[in-house]
Amino acid sequence: MGGPGSGTNRQQQLLLVGMALSMSIWFIDDTAVTVALPTIERYFDVSSTAAQWTITAYLLAAAAGVAAAGRIADIFGRRRVFLVGVGTFMVSSMLCGLAVTDWWLIGARVLQGGGAALMGPAAVALITTSFPPERRGRALGTIAAVASIALALGPLVGGTIVEGLGWRWIFFLNVPVAALVIMLVHAVATESRDEAVRRVDVRGVVLLTAGLCALVLGLAESPAWGFGSVRTIGLIAGAACCLVAFALVEARVDEPLIHLRVLRHPHVLVASTVGLCNQFVVIALAVFAITYFQVSFGLSPLEAGLLFLPTVLPQAATARLAGRLADTSGPAIPIVAGMATMAIAMVGVSYGAEHHSYLAMIPPMVAFGIGIALVVTPTRVAAQAAVGEEHQGVVAGVMSTFNRLGAVLGVALVGALIVSLQHSRTIELLAHRHISPDSDDRAALDSILYHGHNGNLALANDPGQFVAPVRHAAHDALSYAFANGMRLGAAVAAIAAVLGLLLLRPGGRQLRW
Repeated sequence: MGGPGSGTNRQQQLLLVGMALSMSIWFIDDTAVTVALPTIERYFDVSSTAAQWTITAYLLAAAAGVAAAGRIADIFGRRRVFLVGVGTFMVSSMLCGLAVTDWWLIGARVLQGGGAALMGPAAVALITTSFPPERRGRALGTIAAVASIALALGPLVGGTIVEGLGWRWIFFLNVPVAALVIMLVHAVATESRDEAVRRVDVRGVVLLTAGLCALVLGLAESPAWGFGSVRTIGLIAGAACCLVAFALVEARVDEPLIHLRVLRHPHVLVASTVGLCNQFVVIALAVFAITYFQVSFGLSPLEAGLLFLPTVLPQAATARLAGRLADTSGPAIPIVAGMATMAIAMVGVSYGAEHHSYLAMIPPMVAFGIGIALVVTPTRVAAQAAVGEEHQGVVAGVMSTFNRLGAVLGVALVGALIVSLQHSRTIELLAHRHISPDSDDRAALDSILYHGHNGNLALANDPGQFVAPVRHAAHDALSYAFANGMRLGAAVAAIAAVLGLLLLRPGGRQLRW
């Protein structure tokens, strides 16, 4: 087993390259697939809810798995678990590219999310144990920077691949990169484990996974089942019971999956909640704005990716300023300013959608990118300052879990709202024109909107004068639904800004146990 800082300088550099490559394929996949959603929906001719499960399934598996992955890596070895994670990611990427049905693709994405969950904590642990303390911060900063850039460039990369090679190549191109990562890490990384960690809290894993799955399934399918249906209410109530039971179990076991006791410090609790809200809003905009650009404005995947650049570029320009602000004035000011800016920006995006004007969306999207940069680093500073050196890893794990949960909820909640409003608004607009399609079910209307085979058949059965009004109503309904989805994001960002004010209060002594 290697100790901290073990390995030659060349081995450390090669390891850093391997970790950076692994983070790039992981985080690019978070957002690159969003550009392909309209293409995937049209290819399989499925509803928008079904297509969104391509994103939701991946994020859900990653969120549920990341809590246990750190413990598994500590017990069985960080190098071994990392390689298993990359291998799983590689095989599942191939399966995604070979998918012949939407359920095949969704299942492979679950496996891919599980692989990503194994990669993340093990990668951080390998960096920590392979680099000496004086170089560790720079190495971890490099990995964080690569992850941020990959996440931001995902839509552009995805658009380029979809338009040039086809949507399957978003997944196929992961395979050679993952193979290179396996060769590099296998050659240069030394094995390490935490002898103090003896077991994984299996009850915690089961309760957390069951709770998250029930919650997301209930939210995502609520437009089809009805928000007041027995299935929806039952799943959400079951999720609440599982998550409450998870919290009770974690408070009593000696080696919990997530050290919830760190949330007793107000700054850790607030910073984690702000991180959740931030990811909720960021993923919601990334997923649904890119889809909206393609469907409503008739853009290609590459053009949609390019149009997302106003959000990407300001992040790189503002990130260092946010770090300096957090150091000099404390994390509260940039967090409040950033979340407030994001809330206002989301309102601006909704205004542009209502007026069907991308030009009106550019200023708020630039502001949104600035807001993201103002929030990300200061939230980590606020949380990590609340605990001692020995518990930095615990706080990082809690923050990572909250962030992943925010991403899952962003896709599920905003997606459910958009799908529900889009359907009801389309029916309402058609009723005003005394038009009724052959079928008013959601799948048929989605197929009409996305020019799917079933939608074209439905329109072919209507009189010719109905074709244009039906498509027009479907597009107007999408703009209405998207605008309201962005308003929900604005409300979440505004709540986070108010919570950030709590960080202005002194946090007291560092939390220790």
